[in-house]
Amino acid sequence: LVINDLAYLRRHEDEVRDLFAGISPPELFEERFERLVTGADSLREVLALTHVRYWAPADAGNLALEPGSMDSHVSFTVLEHISAEALKRIFREGCRLLKPDGLFVHLIDFSDHFAHSDEAVSSVNFLQFSESEWNRLAGNRYMFHNRLRVDEFQNLLAELDLKILALDARVDDAAVAVLDRGFPLDERFRNKDCRTNATLEAWLVATPGLRG
Repeated sequence: LVINDLAYLRRHEDEVRDLFAGISPPELFEERFERLVTGADSLREVLALTHVRYWAPADAGNLALEPGSMDSHVSFTVLEHISAEALKRIFREGCRLLKPDGLFVHLIDFSDHFAHSDEAVSSVNFLQFSESEWNRLAGNRYMFHNRLRVDEFQNLLAELDLKILALDARVDDAAVAVLDRGFPLDERFRNKDCRTNATLEAWLVATPGLRG
């Protein structure tokens, strides 16, 4: 996959340059992009070039890193695929690893992922199922989704005494309309605010440095 990605970048250099124009300083982008497309031909070389240490398998709730050794704790559409109990362990470990002014920065996708490939399915479709029903449908290593809503993530961080600095949530208006028409919800979600259930995704930024 990495080799194929590198080949794609080389075939579409102008397109990639246009895509990222204005996002980062031009000189910095050009220097790094040139190094990537000319100086890397393997995963090992890409990781070395980008100063990435790739650990797998690993337990994100118990990492062999020094306390206070991290500036940021980042994920992109990952947290929705982790159980609530495991999330607590991961955030606690993040608190140990982050510097006092370090940041948790996470994008969470709250939508029913079946809706990504089926236009007939709404982003809140999976909220109709009980836990046992949902486990039968998606309780496997490939499709697991914890179905935690944005308010539950807020409560989880509050339970760990973290300070939320920013919560940029995007609500799915089409899902709001579906819910307003009386879409049936499992009792777990029935008493939640409509827009909470219909939150599609959110950037969450928090810190352990302002606890208390």
